Amino acid sequence: QARLDYTKFLEHHSNELLPGGVLILCIGCTNDNGFHGGIEIIFQLLYKCAKLLPMTEEELLDFTFPVYYQNYKELIDYDLFKKF
Repeated sequence: QARLDYTKFLEHHSNELLPGGVLILCIGCTNDNGFHGGIEIIFQLLYKCAKLLPMTEEELLDFTFPVYYQNYKELIDYDLFKKF
């Protein structure tokens, strides 16, 4: 199911980009022990980057960031990367 969700996510979001646009994905994953540390710095850096965009303070505060931690094997799929 995770692979199907990931495929659909990439398919739909790649179609939403403006020409020359970039889709940045910061995807946390768990290691073999279920540990998923380090994601907090990603949130801090994304917020810092978002503040550089032409957004109002309200738009920035309304921004949502859904999180689902996949394991490493679910996340790495080179055939899927080549497709989109």
